[in-house]
Amino acid sequence: FIELRKGDDQQERWLLNCLEEMPQQQEIEGVDRLLTSISQQQSSQYPNLVQWVKHKYNPSIPSSLWEKLSHEAKVALRKWLGLANYQDFKQLVNILLNTSCLDLESWETRQLKNRSDFWSNYSDQFERIRILIPPVSASIIKENLHNKDISLLKEDGSIMTEVCIMDFGKWFVVEFFRGQGSETRLFEVNSRLEQDFEDFFNSNDLSIKYLRSLGGEVHDHVYCWQYYCEQWLRQRGIFPNEEITHFEGLPPEYSKYNRSTGLPAPSTNSQLQRDNKLICWNRDIEQMKREARLSIAKLI
Repeated sequence: FIELRKGDDQQERWLLNCLEEMPQQQEIEGVDRLLTSISQQQSSQYPNLVQWVKHKYNPSIPSSLWEKLSHEAKVALRKWLGLANYQDFKQLVNILLNTSCLDLESWETRQLKNRSDFWSNYSDQFERIRILIPPVSASIIKENLHNKDISLLKEDGSIMTEVCIMDFGKWFVVEFFRGQGSETRLFEVNSRLEQDFEDFFNSNDLSIKYLRSLGGEVHDHVYCWQYYCEQWLRQRGIFPNEEITHFEGLPPEYSKYNRSTGLPAPSTNSQLQRDNKLICWNRDIEQMKREARLSIAKLI
């Protein structure tokens, strides 16, 4: 199977049947060899194999066989899972961009495309992803994202938007896709709060206002946001994929990436434009924060 340039569905099913019949130690050795022999890009040809390995060896699942793998296999598995999870994120963005009934404004379309490009630079890092969608767009999106981890957001009076929650290990990233604010929230996972944050991936009662009421560190998607967001993430130990030398989605003069210093700074004129737009964005965020606190207080 490893020597195949490109396997088909039948060969993939055959391999999975073999793995299912193996004694555990033989299975672990087989999975270890698969992970260290099949590249990240090749793994995208075998979605069922990736899902099977994810179910049994995911480091985020306490009962998984993750600790039985070699160091090399663990590194490879993170890349397999990161790419698979990023592909779910990218597929959601593409569905939103190509769904005419959502009636997106041109700036919303641009922001969605920019967001997909930006997070492609971090695709190796996605340990888990959860997609939360408004009831109004459920039939459109679920039909195109079958067999993915999709949940419905509860209606709470907010301007509804799709949300992605991404697990980066020590950090959870919550992306609000559209509408007023349209921010990124970052939550550090520590032992005291770890169980609360598991609600991000297990609870069926999440809403826009509830997620915003949790606080976290907040970053905008205002003009030139990529430069500042990369800095923000890097300062918290979240780095792009190791091989990244140019960022996707940026003009050539601003895309060159250095792991120590980051991206080239925007021009003075661009920074001034950004500062003006940030005034409005900060005002919107503060208003939504107040509404979220009031809403949660009433429920309590």
